[in-house]
Amino acid sequence: MKNTIKLLGIIALAALIGFSLASCGDGYLPAVPDTLVTVTLSQNGATGGSDPTTKITLTFSVAIEGLEASDISVGGDFDDTEFDAAEEDVDDPKVWTIAVTDAEDGTAVVSIADIPGYIITIADDGEIVIFEGS
Repeated sequence: MKNTIKLLGIIALAALIGFSLASCGDGYLPAVPDTLVTVTLSQNGATGGSDPTTKITLTFSVAIEGLEASDISVGGDFDDTEFDAAEEDVDDPKVWTIAVTDAEDGTAVVSIADIPGYIITIADDGEIVIFEGS
């Protein structure tokens, strides 16, 4: 009788361990969904005024881990306008700025490379109007 009880106990323990392992699946953690990020753009130039655009500011809804200056680019149909590399704000990692020199009136297009784990949407399709000033 003692042996039967021991045998049933061992069988129950083996079944418990077996069910525990089976519930673990393939041993991997479930996938973490991508983080949705929105980016708004602003510039400091005055519409039709005397102040030229000297910087474009990108404000992210959340800080993006692994984002580098080389992931952010600016283009547009400009002859002399130059855009420096993006710089992260030291006080707020959700804010990045791009210096603009020799601004001309026109529309700049900001783009951001794909960053694993994030789905990034830039407001206004990444377009922002910049001003030459007078």
